[in-house]
Amino acid sequence: MTGTWQQFSKEISEVVGQGGKSIVAVDGRAEHTSSGIVWRRDSVLTAAHAIRRETNIGVIFAPGRS
Repeated sequence: MTGTWQQFSKEISEVVGQGGKSIVAVDGRAEHTSSGIVWRRDSVLTAAHAIRRETNIGVIFAPGRS
């Protein structure tokens, strides 16, 4: 059983590591930063209230990413 749990833990860690590369910060409201997911090369998915009535929305990637 231990080997099975270790393998499961390793696989979960790998999935989370890969998914984390798609998470960005969205700077779209004064004093509020939200998260988003890179959907396509030119699109980020985030909640509507994260960018409501704002211009100059910034997307902040993890260090080393652009």
